[in-house]
Amino acid sequence: MFKFLSNLFGSKEQIERPRGKTYYEYSKTKNEPKKNKPLKIKNKNSYLKKNINEQDTIVFETSNENYEELLGLFEKIDKTDGLINKNLKLSETTILTVDKWKNAFDKSKSNNSNNNEIVDIVIGFDFGTSSSKIVVSFPFNGNIDTFAFPVPEELRADNHEHCWKSILYYDEDSDCFDVIPKNDNVLQLSEIKTSLMNKSSNKIVLKKDDIPFTSENISVVYLGIILRLIKGWVISDILPQHFREVSTLQPSWEVNIGLPAAKIDESITGLYKNTLKFAWIISESKEQIKITNFLDIIKNNNSKFEFLNIRPEVAAQSVGFIQSAMLEYGAYTVVDVGASTLDICIFNYINIDDIEKQALFTANVDLLGAETINWIEIVNKKFAKEFRNIDLKKSIQSSFSTSLINTKDKRAGTLKEWHSSMPVIICGGGKNSQVHQDALNNSKKIWNSESGGMTGNLKFINTTIPENLNVNCKNDQYHRLSVAWGLSIEQEEFAKIELPKDIKDLPKYNIVDYQARYIGAEHI
Repeated sequence: MFKFLSNLFGSKEQIERPRGKTYYEYSKTKNEPKKNKPLKIKNKNSYLKKNINEQDTIVFETSNENYEELLGLFEKIDKTDGLINKNLKLSETTILTVDKWKNAFDKSKSNNSNNNEIVDIVIGFDFGTSSSKIVVSFPFNGNIDTFAFPVPEELRADNHEHCWKSILYYDEDSDCFDVIPKNDNVLQLSEIKTSLMNKSSNKIVLKKDDIPFTSENISVVYLGIILRLIKGWVISDILPQHFREVSTLQPSWEVNIGLPAAKIDESITGLYKNTLKFAWIISESKEQIKITNFLDIIKNNNSKFEFLNIRPEVAAQSVGFIQSAMLEYGAYTVVDVGASTLDICIFNYINIDDIEKQALFTANVDLLGAETINWIEIVNKKFAKEFRNIDLKKSIQSSFSTSLINTKDKRAGTLKEWHSSMPVIICGGGKNSQVHQDALNNSKKIWNSESGGMTGNLKFINTTIPENLNVNCKNDQYHRLSVAWGLSIEQEEFAKIELPKDIKDLPKYNIVDYQARYIGAEHI
């Protein structure tokens, strides 16, 4: 069984602390926070002239009213996910590959042998707005590496080797769903996760023989069919490399799916659990999924589903980053730029008595992902507004800076990283969005400047592909897999997580004056 982190980093006593200050790694003691002081730039004109070029835009002040108004209007529109709907012409190689996975799955369901050897397999499933990323591990077979699910070229999002587009296809004539197009006349259903996360809008998307089919049903079918292909891929491409008789094996599956930490509440977690549960039932069936047989398939199962888990995405992501780059224990900030959302989390990763724990102080998610550049046009047209990219840039900067300042001033001011360097990991499909890069770099410039009044710096860091992870992508594209990698860690080995609602503010540190205790030569 893998022990993922405890043997890599040493004990918590190795963390260096400045002398004369009492620091708290982690505490539940409640202290009254002092009031926030506004971030100020003493000489803005001088700072601009000294630090930036004419084409740069540094935002020193943001309007909370504009920020909140823009986010509120984003909530009211029909949001796009950036996926371009076009008729795909699948290559013969792609068709043969997908058919191979389907046939391997179907054959495995026909295997009725009672003398099967159990093999434990963990599926880390990062269900994203624009694409799904999957990593599979074998936690109790140390000789088997971890693998990223390969995506046929025509089905990739952003041409990434491991990002399967979040699109479901529906053939009205045959009443059949699939994740690959059967012909040129199929309907392409996108915005799958966006619709699922919109709890107030479980709208009817399709109808067949007066049977309505909702956006939640679409999510179930998409996830279920993808899970089928993953199983077929594991059976046909991975297991034969390590076992002589695959037919004698009985996979024991575990599935972990991520959810934004800021969105975790009973209602959304319950929705995700039910979606994953019904998707698993779909993935165990060999039948073609149709509107007319959907309900009959999902109701015929009495499993307890204890092997299906919901995890905060940032928790999985941080474990993945720390594991891949062998980073030290301590505080980190993760900025995940998705297609629709901007997730910002600040946490402390610690090891107490060989038990890893993640104390998540701040988890903020806003509708400020890469696709919002296009949403501004929709908002302006629908509500007769005049928002520009600069307003989006200000909102992104406000979201990032506010998360940092609130954590520093209220939630966890004693973290040592505030006085040295706070590592910031930027990731996600929208990482290379120019608007987001500009906004985050602007925040970094202000925070790190002497005029900004901060004692420590922000440090943007990169990560590398883990040694035992088999991937086809380049090193600078691994960040797209970081959530799936963390989700592929077996449940019992995963770090314990404490969410912001469960953590009280850390007490303020005390400055200890040792001067009065100094013993000089004159005292001897």
